[in-house]
Amino acid sequence: LGKTHYIPKLLLLSGGAFLLAVFLSTLFAHNLERAWISSFLWHLLPLGIGLALINIDWTRNKIIFFLSLSVLAGTLSSLVALDQHYHWTDWSLRFPRYSKDIPAGIIFNHNFAAEYHAPLIPICLGLVFWIKNLYFRGIFILTMAFIFFPAVALSLARGAWVGLIGGCLSTCFFFVACVRFHNKTLKVSKRKTYFCLMPLIALACTLPLYLMTSDFWKHSKNDRQLSNKSNRELAEFESIFTDDPSNQGKNRRIELWTDTLRTLWSKHLLIGRGSDHYELHFHESAKIADKTTGKKLVRYVHNDFLQILYENGLLGLLGFLGLWGGAIYLGLKSALIRASASEWKAMGLQLSLIACLLTFLIEALFEFPTKSPCALIVGWTTWGVSIAFSLKDQKY
Repeated sequence: LGKTHYIPKLLLLSGGAFLLAVFLSTLFAHNLERAWISSFLWHLLPLGIGLALINIDWTRNKIIFFLSLSVLAGTLSSLVALDQHYHWTDWSLRFPRYSKDIPAGIIFNHNFAAEYHAPLIPICLGLVFWIKNLYFRGIFILTMAFIFFPAVALSLARGAWVGLIGGCLSTCFFFVACVRFHNKTLKVSKRKTYFCLMPLIALACTLPLYLMTSDFWKHSKNDRQLSNKSNRELAEFESIFTDDPSNQGKNRRIELWTDTLRTLWSKHLLIGRGSDHYELHFHESAKIADKTTGKKLVRYVHNDFLQILYENGLLGLLGFLGLWGGAIYLGLKSALIRASASEWKAMGLQLSLIACLLTFLIEALFEFPTKSPCALIVGWTTWGVSIAFSLKDQKY
């Protein structure tokens, strides 16, 4: 595949701490087999794939091919979701879905589907920066406009919406801060650099535009007349910013987070209780969230950072944050160096990869993409490609 890249000490130390925490939490877990299987699927295999991708000798064509395959897979899934909504055919309706009136594509839950599709939008933008052929650039722009954005908007997945908007805007914020902080050490054309951030800002603004105008484009052939009811997508988006007691999803998350935080200060704080063990110990801590007198179990906290802290301990969370924070730091440093060298296409690709990572991490604040197979693969493979691209000194 190529030469072995030098991996910075921060990533090595973080990766070692994360693996040690996973091993120790599994070793002392209540159900050893369940902890090992979950650790392998959620932590060991994805991290191994990401590390393998770091050591590939990436060329322009390899990057285009690999990222295009990721986008293609997401495009097919989004097309199935759109078919479920517009009823172009009837075969997509045979897929099992959590909610029959919300499209989910080939994935059972519409929230899982959106958490998979949303991080692919910044990758599409990165390919628009990176590819030289104008014809293929147009294809990726049309893919974002007519496939990904409608599918994500129709999903009613607030976590994915916040992730995409926050991921793009936070990337711009962090990079502007880096430019201003390192202005004396690196000569960067601020005007051109800030101009290259406009596409990321446009992505963040485009999703709300789709949500506000969904009544004009979402109606299928079975429902061509505009409904007198309020815009469901816009109402769901507005609910993010309102304190509505009837909002069960938001209140439920707060209950789970409160219970989880209350139980962290115990002998299990350092190494946790074992992967996928939140469900097994749910009734030991769920004083607020459990109102079913022990009849219902909850598997996910709806916050991957809290779940890692609960299941793999403080050591595991610090390792996880070091791995992802290190990738973002290296990416910002690489983008800054490329901006100083006027390599605008490479800078655009690097920032788009960072936006994908931040979208994934912000989703993890409200949902559990690190446990969802499709979203997990997109997140960790982009993690590996981003680090490899940031460490690569070859100019294209």
